[in-house]
This record gives sequence, structure tokens and C-alpha cells, in this order.
Amino acid sequence: MNFEQTLKELEEIAAKLEHGDLSLEEALSLYVHGVEALQACQALLAEAEQKVELLAKETRKPFSPQAPI
Repeated sequence: MNFEQTLKELEEIAAKLEHGDLSLEEALSLYVHGVEALQACQALLAEAEQKVELLAKETRKPFSPQAPI
């Protein structure tokens, strides 16, 4: 699943939990699933952040007009 799908799933879980018409077992199961979705989102964001940082480092290299093309 990609970030957007996982985030949507997390939002749906939160909405169900906020509605408050679940049994304790259902709420706990959804909560656990929500924590897993949150961790997946955090991992995907961390991966994207690393890619951005790597690209930013590459673009910050000093320009040398004598460097071979």
C-alpha cells in the first residue's frame, strides 16, 4: 500500500473510533490496526525524507566550471 492509501485507511479508522458505536473488542482491534497504519505512514515518510535529503545534498555540491562534462 502507498502512503495515500495508508493515510486514508488511518483516517477511516479514526472516524470509526470517534463515532463510538463499537464494542470494546472492535475498538481495540481497530486501534491496533490504526497503530500499525500509523507506523507504516511514518516509515514511508521517513523513506521519502531520506530521498529528499539525498537529492538536496547532491544539488548543494559546489559548481566547478572546470569539471569535465
